[in-house]
Amino acid sequence: MKILDKIKSLVPFKKKQNIELSICEFVLHKIEQAKHNENSRPVNLTHQEWRAILDDMAFGFKVKQTNSILKSPMRKRQRQQKVERAFKLFEVYIKHL
Repeated sequence: MKILDKIKSLVPFKKKQNIELSICEFVLHKIEQAKHNENSRPVNLTHQEWRAILDDMAFGFKVKQTNSILKSPMRKRQRQQKVERAFKLFEVYIKHL
């Protein structure tokens, strides 16, 4: 989530929700492009590993985009862990998108 705050500080927007949606849409578009572009894959990863990383990142941004609320505390915690992992992967592999 720190990465979203950093990006938000670079671009002045009046509505917080609006910028988060715009960023999520932009990143999801870049992730979809990376899925179809073989040359964007890091050298040390196989095609399957890269695809799994892209899927994890896409999941994190889709959750942020939809902003749905889960009732179960256990599911909330599991989803939060997956989203945090997705954003950590995004921070590591942002150069390859």
